[in-house]
Amino acid sequence: MSDTRSSVFQCPACKGALLADAGCCLACGRSFVTQDGILDFVGGHFRTQLDAASYDASHTIDDNLAETDYQRFRQVAAHRWPATLGSIVEIGCGTGGFSRAMIGHRDATDAVLTDVSLDMLRICRGHLDRLGIASVLPVRFATYSANEACFRDAVFDTCIGSSVVHHIADVRLFLADVWRILKPGGRACFIEPSLRYHRVLAMAFADIIAMLLARDATFTPDRQALHNWIAEARRGVMLQGDLALLDGYEDKHMFVGETFETIALEAGFAAAEALPSSPDPSGLGGIGGLLARLQVGEAFAGQVMRLWPGYANRYLKLLNARDLSLGYLFWLTKSDQPRAVPSSTQAEAREPRRCDEAEVTGGGMPLRWVLSLMAQATSDGLRLKVEGWCVAIPDIKSVRVTIDGIVCEAPVWLPRADVHLALNADGRYATWNSLCCGVDSELRFAGTDRTRREFQVSIDLLFDDDRFVPIVTAGTLRPGASFELAH
Repeated sequence: MSDTRSSVFQCPACKGALLADAGCCLACGRSFVTQDGILDFVGGHFRTQLDAASYDASHTIDDNLAETDYQRFRQVAAHRWPATLGSIVEIGCGTGGFSRAMIGHRDATDAVLTDVSLDMLRICRGHLDRLGIASVLPVRFATYSANEACFRDAVFDTCIGSSVVHHIADVRLFLADVWRILKPGGRACFIEPSLRYHRVLAMAFADIIAMLLARDATFTPDRQALHNWIAEARRGVMLQGDLALLDGYEDKHMFVGETFETIALEAGFAAAEALPSSPDPSGLGGIGGLLARLQVGEAFAGQVMRLWPGYANRYLKLLNARDLSLGYLFWLTKSDQPRAVPSSTQAEAREPRRCDEAEVTGGGMPLRWVLSLMAQATSDGLRLKVEGWCVAIPDIKSVRVTIDGIVCEAPVWLPRADVHLALNADGRYATWNSLCCGVDSELRFAGTDRTRREFQVSIDLLFDDDRFVPIVTAGTLRPGASFELAH
């Protein structure tokens, strides 16, 4: 059922009012296409890598899980949950894994359901029709990617999202926009993954894989599936906050509770809380679900579960109670009184600090690397292929390459069990570093002179604490010729 009395939407181009549900700007005349009752602001400019047709099956989403997730929101929020959510906007509703339960419970006065994908919204609408709840309250559908200023100021009581903010590149800008569209006294709540907890899971899993490889170096599909997850988790941890390197990935962030709280307060919210969304002090609940999603065999899953306590406890005990959870429920409240919002939403970048190898290693195990660079001239400059691996005791984030003053980074995270077996059989490097030390990136140096036969190149290893160690200070790179280095 559509509410034709007023519109919460505005024209993203001129901020003019839109005719309710019509998609036509009263100020500039611009029109936005409506497909199957869905107002399309994205227009295909942004896409998701998630497949709408298989999403429910691959994420085991059904009506029962929708109800479970809805109840989890309410239970974790506890006394914060209002008597009614009022006018609500759900960001990234997907196929309706939360909204079908929320609407079924009549927990709002009206709702706008958004997603970047038209297909996801069509499926969501289909579920509401199937359940016979599409007309329970006024519901509108719109595509939204967090890049369109398509909502008017102060029109919603509640903004909600489940596992959506970690897909959004500029979280600071997004939260500032959420603050803008909420009414005074409104609230926003998001369930999102915990960086610290996922780091612990990945490091404990890496130790288990290393132990299994020490017994038998055979790399089975089950081991590979878990190894791949460790590598992807390490990538998320190492690249956290680096928008340039995260741009090509669907999952762009994991979060630290107090950091998210600070960002929300800087965006204008009067209060911000990071609540553990699924407390799991032993980790056994989380890894059970993870192994099921990885579809590993029952025997391998049982083996990992039995080994888990002995390897995980050394890491879990380092976390505080709030971080002993797969994720957080972030509960943000907008003040009843106007509050000035900072004009800048960008985090202050830290300048990397140059170190020598001895300072980074502390006199322990040396830095090791085998890298190959191949440059090719293109119409707009140079394309550089960087392959190989690098290992250290501290966490290496990326291989940083500078050509003609242009800086690009090749992330270090790909699975390399072969390097681990060759270099770290005695366990003197951190296993999640030796197991996930691969590099395979294509870097583009636009603006360089494609007619030149030689380029001066410098190469650094950049660590996750913003220190770097130069490994090539003035090398000569020739397009078409391989540049090899090893240590």
